[in-house]
Amino acid sequence: MGIKLIEADVEKDIEIFRAILNRNRKVKTDLNRFQWLYLQNPRGRARAWMILDDKTDEPIAFTCVIPRGVRVKGKDVICWNCGDFSVDQKFRSLGVALKLRRAAKNEIDKGTVHALYAHPNERMAVIHQRVGHTCIGQMHRFAKILRAEKYIRNYIKNDLIVQCGAWIINSGLAVLDYPFSGNFKKYTTRVIENEPFSIEHDRLFEEVSPSFPIIGERTKEYLNWRYVQNPLSTFYRIEILENSVLKGFIIFHKAEDMVEIKDIFSHLESAVIKTLLKELLLHLRKKNESVVSVSLKENNCLIDFVKKIGFSKRAEVSDIYAHVNNHSEFAADWLTGNNWFMTVGDRDV
Repeated sequence: MGIKLIEADVEKDIEIFRAILNRNRKVKTDLNRFQWLYLQNPRGRARAWMILDDKTDEPIAFTCVIPRGVRVKGKDVICWNCGDFSVDQKFRSLGVALKLRRAAKNEIDKGTVHALYAHPNERMAVIHQRVGHTCIGQMHRFAKILRAEKYIRNYIKNDLIVQCGAWIINSGLAVLDYPFSGNFKKYTTRVIENEPFSIEHDRLFEEVSPSFPIIGERTKEYLNWRYVQNPLSTFYRIEILENSVLKGFIIFHKAEDMVEIKDIFSHLESAVIKTLLKELLLHLRKKNESVVSVSLKENNCLIDFVKKIGFSKRAEVSDIYAHVNNHSEFAADWLTGNNWFMTVGDRDV
């Protein structure tokens, strides 16, 4: 089989990307998703590469990278976040995958941008290893059961028994929230549905980002693109304020049968984080949600807080890979996993 690699035109070839992805995935995606992700990013358009069957010139595979603003030791840089990767079933081989994955790596080595990072699935992790990317850590998922009804119904069909049993269990689950009880009256909170982020979020990022050697940007421009303009879901957030000044936020959405936290970003005072998490749980209980989940990089300081309030670690673990130009001024920093503040929202897709 002969193949050739070309750089794609992300606007002209966008329907080709969608066709390849949709014929190789169970969940289909529409054009709005590609236009938002590939063309509307405030940090620039995506870069994409395709593999063609050299006998027919038919596209059989593609991958893309998404520009991402990252602050490294106080300096703002643009890197790439590895995005879609899809290969037609009959053409799947190590050679095709490696050729695609090397396309972005080669651009990093040439100095097109400083670096990249990726959240591959288990199958793709092998490809990242083979091309020379470095594993910088793992994402861990934590979940908390809020209501027991649907779990009890798996074993008991009588509604009265289900309700009685659930009342007892739900009361016990709520007790796990008590470690975060306290007198935090100096804070106020608000629940917001899909409203624009503002200059106060820029200020918060400027205040909090120096706490971390490496952190993805959380400016109003990025957050509005990532969450408000995102066609894939409706996002909510809980914000915490002290004397009308924003101190932090949690962004979440409904994902199938659970609530998924996409980002937690705040001042690092214990009372701020505790109040945010407590208010989130109160809100979700009022909405009769059953489960809430969050994925965080293994060294994230927020893990202790979510565990103390009753989140338990689940089996889902995924590796994070990175690559950096050897001549970059922050080459060593980029590949040191503990430097990173990362939540699942940093995936961008």
